[in-house]
Amino acid sequence: MRRNWLKKIAVMTLCMASIVGCGNTNTTNDKVQTATKSKETTIGVTSFADTLEPTEQYFSWVVSRYGVGETLVRFDQEGEMVPCLAESWENSGEGKVWTFKIREGVKFSNGEEMTAESVKSSLERTFEKSTRAKDFFEPESIEVNGRDLIITTKTPVATLTGSLADPLFLIVDTNADQDKFATDGPICTGPYVVESFNPTNDCVVVRNEYYWNGEVPFDRVTFKCIDDQTTRSMALQTGEVQLAYNLKTENLATFENNDAYNIQSLASLRSTYAFMNQNGALGDIKLRQALVRSLDKKHIVNLYLKVVQYQGKRQSHQH
Repeated sequence: MRRNWLKKIAVMTLCMASIVGCGNTNTTNDKVQTATKSKETTIGVTSFADTLEPTEQYFSWVVSRYGVGETLVRFDQEGEMVPCLAESWENSGEGKVWTFKIREGVKFSNGEEMTAESVKSSLERTFEKSTRAKDFFEPESIEVNGRDLIITTKTPVATLTGSLADPLFLIVDTNADQDKFATDGPICTGPYVVESFNPTNDCVVVRNEYYWNGEVPFDRVTFKCIDDQTTRSMALQTGEVQLAYNLKTENLATFENNDAYNIQSLASLRSTYAFMNQNGALGDIKLRQALVRSLDKKHIVNLYLKVVQYQGKRQSHQH
């Protein structure tokens, strides 16, 4: 079913235009130009994982977000599923048999070739180690036929491709030393590989020389942990970081009229809920219904969520 999203919750990414042009102060110019010439950059982020083991909790999101891990399929900016490590897929067997054509020419960051067999081993590892994997789907079997990876589920799963786009199912080289995944990062296929990791301070990634999907833009990227949004905004202004992720919408006024900054906003796919206390007077369902119908929902959303329209257009997402 397709539905138009009337509200857009913007995730603000503020990046200095001096990465490709100029800065806003002499000090900032010097820092940014130095980083640009050496093809290095520093990004201010919210927090890190406790470990880089992708099957632990939700830490696979960090491994994926920082360009280390990749999945068989992914979602594009319009929310549509597109190929990644799998070139194509098809469903048969009354919805229970999924066949993925594994992409040729892909290598892990250690130079080893990624095959359908290695993808099979990676997915089996995820189901063995993660307590969350079965919440997505339960495989009856995972088999290989040449480049084809064949997943047969216990029950029909119409959303299996979307499930495999979740970072939990990123593909790792199980022949590598898995004991080092937690501290040194897993061996994956993404554009970057972990150079160092400090859960309380920063994570440094460097270019994966074996990357399969085009040029990698930076030789080195430092993800600096700055939990406080105001401090992260100040770090961007001083040039301590060249990009700042997930700032408050209140910070927009600081940057929006300054040509030295490039502001990027993305429509969120998350849902936000409001709950009513059903004790007391609101225990009456008719009163609750009347209250809900009388609310100016659009005004409430704009007020509390600081809604920003994404490129001034309504976007459609498939659910």
